[in-house]
Amino acid sequence: MRKTTVRLFSLVFLTFLFHGSIVFGQQVYDLEIVARTGAPLGGGTPAAFGQGASINDAGKVAFVARNVAGTQANGRIMLLNNGVIEEDCAVGALASASDAVQVNNNDQIIFRMYSNDGLFSDVVRLDDNCSGPILGRGSMSSQFPQPFDVVLPNPAVNNTGRGVFSGDVGSNNFM
Repeated sequence: MRKTTVRLFSLVFLTFLFHGSIVFGQQVYDLEIVARTGAPLGGGTPAAFGQGASINDAGKVAFVARNVAGTQANGRIMLLNNGVIEEDCAVGALASASDAVQVNNNDQIIFRMYSNDGLFSDVVRLDDNCSGPILGRGSMSSQFPQPFDVVLPNPAVNNTGRGVFSGDVGSNNFM
């Protein structure tokens, strides 16, 4: 019998470990807590997590951790490998990360961030050491013209590092 592991986040720390049993004709999975609120993790103690975690084929998990609860709580982009922190990237004091990230098999992480003043939104790909290119930028200000008024949440990245995202220009949507 093949055993499958599912990694998940928990706001309330509960652990149930089943060893690949069949219950009522259904496969029961091993559940593993990857991170939890209130427990120290890298550069802080998360009070909240983003709602869009991602896992690659090697089992590395990427997610947004927020040391303060709320929508403008900056956030840190995290990459964990079996509980070991490989990336802990602070977004910065003037910007916040959206809730969703995606990680590919080369450990590149794509996410959307936005300035707390509402002027800019960016789609960023982290390649390593918390650095990487801005793949798309939006600005609602005519003083800072950009290709988009706003780039939208939930970008995706393939295993070659190519990203896709949606953006708005006026009343038109683009991808």
